[in-house]
Amino acid sequence: MRRLTFTEKKRTFEAVAVLASAPAARLDAEQFLADNRRYWSIEGGFHQRLDGAPAEDKSRVRHRNSAYLLGLFRRLAVSLAADWIARHPGSRQASTHDFFDHLSYDNHRAAFALVLDRRPTLSTPS
Repeated sequence: MRRLTFTEKKRTFEAVAVLASAPAARLDAEQFLADNRRYWSIEGGFHQRLDGAPAEDKSRVRHRNSAYLLGLFRRLAVSLAADWIARHPGSRQASTHDFFDHLSYDNHRAAFALVLDRRPTLSTPS
């Protein structure tokens, strides 16, 4: 694959090697760029959510099993937040922080209901 690079006064092409499991016939430059952007948008968005509201980077848990379980619960919370956000299209109250605020509303009633109800929902509080 060739990549165009710019310096102050000239343009140059450089060869770039790509290691991929996709067959070469399917992986032209446009398809590679689309796949690469899709991967990083998912990767970046998920990690941004993990680092933001649940403060995963600030965790002081050091025991291997505890860190693993806490990570699973954080990822579950981020997945629930993503579903909750998707149900609020165009709303200014649709972020991971807003989801955690929603769960803590009225003494964490929504969070306990989400865990303990037979048919839990992520509806907005009334």
